[in-house]
Amino acid sequence: MGENEVLYLDNPLNIQFRAWIKQKEMGRVINFSLVIYNNEEVPIFNVSTIAKCISEEVVEAVCHIPANFMNDDHFSVRILIVEDSSHALCDLSSVITFKLQERIRDSNWHGKWIGAVRPTEYIKWTY
Repeated sequence: MGENEVLYLDNPLNIQFRAWIKQKEMGRVINFSLVIYNNEEVPIFNVSTIAKCISEEVVEAVCHIPANFMNDDHFSVRILIVEDSSHALCDLSSVITFKLQERIRDSNWHGKWIGAVRPTEYIKWTY
């Protein structure tokens, strides 16, 4: 992905992990952890896979972030490989950076939304 490439809020975002495991490391219980930071380096959220015993040489996972969940901003991604759900074997900061932007807004408000995420589709109101 190019530095100036823009992603849009109304598209889902998929971040794929791939790790090559040495033969002598097989049998370890690991999970992937993903932390997304905003432009001010504030962590927006942290999610992780379920820990599992590794029996393959290549381990892959994809984090699916739904459309219209995150706010417009610049973001960076930190990836961790964690053993026994307790300590990081690998901790890589800013492995991906990207910008999310809005295409069109269907309202009279055209300023920046408050907050790091836009949970409108996920939080329901009774009114």
